[in-house]
Amino acid sequence: MDEDCGLQGNGDLFGLGVRLGLYIQLLTSGMVSSLLPKSLHSSYFINTNISLFASTWIIIIKESILRDLPAVEINVFSVLALTQIGAIMVLVSRHLTMIPAISLAAIPAQILLSAYWTWFFWRGLDVLPRSACPDEYAFFFARVSLYHWFRTLSKVGYIILLVLVFYGCLTLPKQIRLIRELQTEAQGLQQEMEGDRWFQLVHIALQMVNTMLILAIAVTSTELTIKWNNIQGVYTLNSVGQLIPFITGLGLFMNVAYLIFNKYGIFHNHPEIEESLGDGSGTEPCPYRPGTENDQA
Repeated sequence: MDEDCGLQGNGDLFGLGVRLGLYIQLLTSGMVSSLLPKSLHSSYFINTNISLFASTWIIIIKESILRDLPAVEINVFSVLALTQIGAIMVLVSRHLTMIPAISLAAIPAQILLSAYWTWFFWRGLDVLPRSACPDEYAFFFARVSLYHWFRTLSKVGYIILLVLVFYGCLTLPKQIRLIRELQTEAQGLQQEMEGDRWFQLVHIALQMVNTMLILAIAVTSTELTIKWNNIQGVYTLNSVGQLIPFITGLGLFMNVAYLIFNKYGIFHNHPEIEESLGDGSGTEPCPYRPGTENDQA
């Protein structure tokens, strides 16, 4: 690649602070799912990552319609958005009863993603702005041109995926019945899992490995794509727009690390910590007990 070519990146979309914040949030989600599965943080991180995923794709579609963002930057931003999908997968895997509902809710997302990427590789690469470089690159477990054979492969792959997604929509009533059956089975399996200590330990280990694998792929693919395309202006934390997501992600990580230390450390019986590590039901215990002084009064 010619070192003189490249482009000025959009720091508000994938600047260093934004990237670090998302990486830290993915790591924190894995810690919550593995070590604090019943805490209120689990539901919080699921909802947060779903919201981030939705807002990310609203931005991608908006920028694609306006033709303001170069194709290679959209590719970087969308790859970075995979951290949110990874975090959701990690969190939901510890809550089997949520998997059927999440699978059903994922159908609109599958339609959106397959339709967008079909457009992107068939038409988007021709109408979106390009950098001054003779070629642009993507991550496919190696450096590959965003065009040529990789574009052809992506065209075929996303057309097949789009057909499969629409076929799945045609069988939606059958899927809903199956999901209801799986919901009942998942409740029983969840109870068995919670009673098996060895299974819990193995599951925790596998979840941490899974989290680190997803994080490694996300970091590698994003950072190498930025480097290969010589995208500049996205390696600083000087602006407020970069500090806010970074500090937010770091603060959440420190909070979760503190809760984990107290749960498995010397202060695990502290009442304030136990309240934070509740079952996630969002309900407070009833102070009234029959036969107490309140009853006698």
